[in-house]
Amino acid sequence: MTELFSSGELFGLITASARKNGKEGLRGFLLFSNGRFLQLLEGPSKALSDLYRVIEQDPRHRDCEIVYDTSVETTSFSNWSMRRIPSACPNDAREFICSKANGSVPEDVLEIVDDFLEGALNNVSS
Repeated sequence: MTELFSSGELFGLITASARKNGKEGLRGFLLFSNGRFLQLLEGPSKALSDLYRVIEQDPRHRDCEIVYDTSVETTSFSNWSMRRIPSACPNDAREFICSKANGSVPEDVLEIVDDFLEGALNNVSS
């Protein structure tokens, strides 16, 4: 969880992440909803481990957790060094991800997106 970001701060984060991730061979997307982030990354194991270590040590991050970790034969997001996913509602996010991905998106990933957004929406209404 993090403090709320302005649109400009979020755009800057996405831009910087896309540039750095592209150099490291990392691909994926970022969802931001109600002060929480969900990030999916694909790429070389070492680059993923190195980036996660950096994220964990960054004082702006709290409660970091890996919720899904698997090896894949074919990537779904090779054309996204970092893509912001609109998070209006789970169905919209799911549809956007599936329509823009360059491969099939594992159902497990889509369920994680749904759970993240439903949890973020529930946190607002509580």
